Amino acid sequence: MKPNGNGKAKESLIRKVVIRDEDGHLVEVKNLTLYADLLTAMHQNGIKALQTNVVQLPLPDNGQLAVVKAVLKTGIGVFTGLGDASPQSVEAELVPHLIRVAETRAKARALRDALGVGVVAVEELTDGASLEALTKSEAAKESPQQSAPADPSKEFVPMTDKQRQMLFRQLAKKGIEGEAAKQHLLTAFGVNDLRKVSRKAASDYIDKLMKENGQGQGNGSHAEASHA
Repeated sequence: MKPNGNGKAKESLIRKVVIRDEDGHLVEVKNLTLYADLLTAMHQNGIKALQTNVVQLPLPDNGQLAVVKAVLKTGIGVFTGLGDASPQSVEAELVPHLIRVAETRAKARALRDALGVGVVAVEELTDGASLEALTKSEAAKESPQQSAPADPSKEFVPMTDKQRQMLFRQLAKKGIEGEAAKQHLLTAFGVNDLRKVSRKAASDYIDKLMKENGQGQGNGSHAEASHA
């Protein structure tokens, strides 16, 4: 897909996402894109450079508002994007990382502009509560499935901390980090909390990511032992 490419290529970057409130009730369904998908598409087209610089540091006198500018250089031109983040526009756990969040949002906007994608990226949403509740309305073809165990007597077994670390490590190798990595996993697993990801699903996705990263067939089920 070329930057600002055809309609079908753009459609492949758009996902229907279900937004639920904290009680799990359906609020609305939106067409959104993901920073991870935008970055992958841009790399497939050839990316010369993607640089960022901090326009404003988050300080008490500006309401702790961080502003970052992204500059994307491609074969067809230069695209820019501004991203901002404040304690009011991110989840509580991300408040210490406002510059990183603003950077991700800036890069997402520059990538959307270059690729001609008009819908907003998940990472650009400023409602922290809604962002936490995002789940996919339907699983992607290659996404791990959170299906119920064949044996109903088996209890849900959550993924281990080391499996979680391995997932983030593998995504980092693909250039997906921080908030973008978290949202990628929430969407991939179809959950609104990573604590709801089963050990089996995490294992399968670790194997998939390792294969994509050229590490052969992984052994995600033993991530807690062999990928510490």
